[in-house]
Amino acid sequence: MHQSGNSKNTNTVTVLYFEAPAGVILYSRVLHELPHRGSGRIKLPDEFRQGKNIMAVLEGSCQLLNGMGERISVVNAVNE
Repeated sequence: MHQSGNSKNTNTVTVLYFEAPAGVILYSRVLHELPHRGSGRIKLPDEFRQGKNIMAVLEGSCQLLNGMGERISVVNAVNE
């Protein structure tokens, strides 16, 4: 996995998610300096995962231009 964070052991990722249990709005949020496991998988913070159905984790800071044929709304969540 390409490392796009500030450190060798961290990454910047964009996470696409719905609110749990059955949200209809797709959210997009960029997270920085996240650790990754030896397998290359990113470790998302437990507090971020709570209340979300994670759909995808994308490498780097990404902007979603089209979601499901534009049949759903995409909201860029504000980073805290």
